[in-house]
Amino acid sequence: MTRTRLAFALLLLAAVPAVALAEDAVSGQVLDQASGAPLAGVRVSVELSRRSVTLPAPTDAAGRFGLDPARLFNPTELDTDGVSFLFEKDGYRGANKVKLLAKRGEVRIASFAVRLEPLAASAARSCEQEATLGPLRSSDGRTLFVVPYDLGSPERSRDFNDRLLQTLKRRIQTHLQELNLDVALGDVGLRSLPGQLGAADTEKIRACGGAVNALAVAAGRVTPIDRGADVAVESEYVIIPALARYRPGSLSIDDRLPVGELTASALSRRLHSLWGRSTLLALAIAEARDALTAHDNGRLEKARAWLTAERAQAGPGSETLMQSISELLRLIDAELAR
Repeated sequence: MTRTRLAFALLLLAAVPAVALAEDAVSGQVLDQASGAPLAGVRVSVELSRRSVTLPAPTDAAGRFGLDPARLFNPTELDTDGVSFLFEKDGYRGANKVKLLAKRGEVRIASFAVRLEPLAASAARSCEQEATLGPLRSSDGRTLFVVPYDLGSPERSRDFNDRLLQTLKRRIQTHLQELNLDVALGDVGLRSLPGQLGAADTEKIRACGGAVNALAVAAGRVTPIDRGADVAVESEYVIIPALARYRPGSLSIDDRLPVGELTASALSRRLHSLWGRSTLLALAIAEARDALTAHDNGRLEKARAWLTAERAQAGPGSETLMQSISELLRLIDAELAR
């Protein structure tokens, strides 16, 4: 190699961000969901094995972020099944993205994009299917609607989704019962929500969830990869109730499975804990909202008890969930102190 070529190569190498050189480096981009424009100044936190680290620099002018997990976490913490990312920016709903790993301890994640909902845009969004969804409206607001996963074959999709609803309902109910609350949470309904809703359009999901008075809406997308040998499964959980000073974000879970292992029981095993905890949070938000409307401190105390029980069960881990619970508890405590 000539001296000129060597100098040019070294110049190119120096121009590459350090994070791109790390073997297990993770990178991504944050976009405005309404316009698709890059979002600068987004705070990014990463959680592995019950410890959360906020990156020292927010997203740049192109909305990009990067990190090397091996520099932020020790080898014991890297021995995990998944990585959780939390994205926050003033004027936007927060977004929690969970990346389940193909192999435990191998933190290798392809570059990905995250879209944040602007608060103003999501408030104005309407549901185009509202007229057809009307008969499905929940009377008590305690129904979790699941948009069917499309597995290609109508017969396979129907059987998969029927089994998924049954399994998830049982697992979520078990999670709620394990909290051992003095006051019963009541039955949380689960039903299918027809329509062309899919993961990644959170504003549309939120608008249609509001139209049917949902507790939450879960939607998913299955995409063949590696010439059909594996599938990428993106599942999104959107809490619908909100408070004037507390607007919950969304939870999305990215998974990768061999196509032959994509079964309802396998998916529910990987989702039930996150969905169970999110369902408890959704119930507490709805209870607090109704309590504030009725000026009923007793119901506020009930919501507080649910959150405290969830926090105690989760222990020191699940930092992103703990942050959401703590924020709602501070709001409830301030109301009770009035």
